[in-house]
Amino acid sequence: MYATNEKKETVEWLNSKYDMNKLRGSEKEIVIYEGDNGNVAACFDFRSMTKLTAILSILRTIYVCIVFIVGSLFFSKDAKQLVIIPIMNMI
Repeated sequence: MYATNEKKETVEWLNSKYDMNKLRGSEKEIVIYEGDNGNVAACFDFRSMTKLTAILSILRTIYVCIVFIVGSLFFSKDAKQLVIIPIMNMI
């Protein structure tokens, strides 16, 4: 539930366990329904989804780094066998 002043400038959440004003914009979605009998507001908390997305992004970054490291090691090994060793044998 929420309460506003007459000019609807501020929103104060009533009976809330969390302070919804401290959440970032990407962590919440506020839906307000203004009907004939009164107003109803709901605030959806997406913090768990935001944390999951952050963890998955970190894991993807680690995976890409591992793929690049393994690829560079194989490329280095192949370059040594195909280029460096024949040149050393010619000298």
